[in-house]
Amino acid sequence: MGKYYKSANYRVEIDGISVASYHKCSIGDLSFPEIVYKEGGGKTYKDYGQPQYGDITLSKASGKENMLYEEWVKPTIDGDDSKAIKDFSIVQTESDGSEVARINVYEGRVKTYKPGEFDAESESFRIEEIVVSSERWEII
Repeated sequence: MGKYYKSANYRVEIDGISVASYHKCSIGDLSFPEIVYKEGGGKTYKDYGQPQYGDITLSKASGKENMLYEEWVKPTIDGDDSKAIKDFSIVQTESDGSEVARINVYEGRVKTYKPGEFDAESESFRIEEIVVSSERWEII
């Protein structure tokens, strides 16, 4: 039976530097679109197209510092493609900080940013969410 990582965390690394830690990470499906075609004799063939990589959603409790917003979301808003398109890694860690798994993401772009709910009556933290689309990703 596999090990359950109850206290796992996820950090985002850009250029080998940890820029944010997350408690929830969701990776979309990797799909291969089916292509069906017929030849003149009526025989049907199937092939598969280029892989399509699902979006990545990262969620965390937001604090004072928000390096990912400054370094990635803001350049996207400003239209600065040189800073808005990034290669990065999502690293799963155990509570002691040791690495469990790594996903390398290539040409990631911010698709959606949700700063979370500002509620003075709430006793919980504001939950920030970022959705990223990419050209491709690979599990290391």
